Amino acid sequence: MSLAVAILAGGKSDRMGRDKSLLNIGGVPMLKRIIDIANCISQERLIVSNTPYMHNSFGWPTVSDSYPNKGPLGGLYTALNCIKSDRLLLLACDMPYLTTDFLHYITKIHTKKDAVVPYCNTPQPLCAVYKTTLVGKIETLINQQQLSMQYFLKKIDVVQVLADEWSHIEGHNKFFANINTPTDYATTKNEFPSTSFLN
Repeated sequence: MSLAVAILAGGKSDRMGRDKSLLNIGGVPMLKRIIDIANCISQERLIVSNTPYMHNSFGWPTVSDSYPNKGPLGGLYTALNCIKSDRLLLLACDMPYLTTDFLHYITKIHTKKDAVVPYCNTPQPLCAVYKTTLVGKIETLINQQQLSMQYFLKKIDVVQVLADEWSHIEGHNKFFANINTPTDYATTKNEFPSTSFLN
């Protein structure tokens, strides 16, 4: 089945106080870091943003949310509606420890179920693969104001990819460390010196 990749670059970033996607990590904006990690996953690529004018320069097609202010579920709906592929790898913009090897691993899991979701203590719905057939179900949840990604996962058939299944991949213990607060940012920034380069 064909595959597209979309990065969620919108969001209010209330706890951070500014746009997380533009924060500098390792000498580049965090969104650029995720783009570099995901570039080789698919030729069909997309950035979903509440402020597309801020992200048009990153080299991927950028679209506005179909349902503004509906959180990641709204972003997933927008992306699934915009792609031609059968499946979508959905990524948050604030997971700088993700690696291309891990993304290759989860996207090569093929199933008849609705989604492939890594589980690391809890589900990780913002680094997961979804089928386009979910569009109608997502729209129903949005109209019902049921916007929780965790609630959504309970309503669909999911392949749970447990942590011990990817423990052989380098960096596995930090893949889902994300950046929500200025303290998170300060800690993470120190771990990515500006001289670092992505392979």
